[in-house]
Amino acid sequence: MDSADPTTSLRLYERGHITASELLGRVVRLAADRPAAETAATLPEWLLDRLREVSAAPPPSLDRAPRSFHIGSWVAPHDHEAWEHRERRLWFEGVWNWHRHFKAQA
Repeated sequence: MDSADPTTSLRLYERGHITASELLGRVVRLAADRPAAETAATLPEWLLDRLREVSAAPPPSLDRAPRSFHIGSWVAPHDHEAWEHRERRLWFEGVWNWHRHFKAQA
């Protein structure tokens, strides 16, 4: 996971180190391993609005999840295919958890 703490990702975004899309992706993936309600309590309303939009109609299967990519170099030997599968799985599980979270609030 990029960051186990959403406030770390928010700070990186506020400092211009990551884009809004990267922040959104991190927060979506975070919900795969952490209750969405717990994370939601720490997020600004504009980001919650984006999460509602993204999770309104989650994909029906993992193969429909967005692909991840990495720009840069890996420090050690790296299995890119396994890394990408893990990122897609985290996004897929996370977006479904956000979907269920917002549906329960409605």
